[in-house]
Amino acid sequence: MDSRNDDAALIAQELFEWSRQCLEPARSAHGGLPSCPFAKQEWTNGQIIIHITEDLDSVVDLKAHYPPTENQSHLIAWTGWDEMTADEFNDWIDEQNASHFGVWLMGFHPDAPEDETIPDLKLPDDWPETDDYAVILMQSLSRVVAASQQLLGTRYYESYSNEDMQMIHNRKESHDAWKEKVDEVVYRQREEDEIARRSAQKDS
Repeated sequence: MDSRNDDAALIAQELFEWSRQCLEPARSAHGGLPSCPFAKQEWTNGQIIIHITEDLDSVVDLKAHYPPTENQSHLIAWTGWDEMTADEFNDWIDEQNASHFGVWLMGFHPDAPEDETIPDLKLPDDWPETDDYAVILMQSLSRVVAASQQLLGTRYYESYSNEDMQMIHNRKESHDAWKEKVDEVVYRQREEDEIARRSAQKDS
């Protein structure tokens, strides 16, 4: 492998370790559940696809042309993270989610304030050094909303602020409004197809 492939393989391994060490163990801040309750199962089932890119345009292309299915997640390492401040990066994530088209993004910027509920990744002293990168998780919005609804029946959100809970509520409303529009378009298309089929039968 060339050096780029070596770096990509190492970043992929670091992402796996970050999930294993930081996201999968149970945390009191999340009611005794993992920070990401479904991460371990997704890794085990091969549902996570890792991408490494220098360009956010490729993330937009991925969202538009190869969106995650209900049974997979895209985990993206963005190596061009120093082109944006943490606030600018968060604004970009918000802009993408404002026009989500059924795909939801979450992001972690290297310069963002530390999340006290998620510990630092600890790697062996002899672990090869890699450049910093931002992390973007891209998932089906339907899947994200379904997971949140499931967790509402647990203690997972007991430490969340009212503002955080309102954001989760708003996300579900955005999903439901989008889903209603999609279902309406599908229904109309089926009606048009049926009318065309009957017309073709009558003419034959």
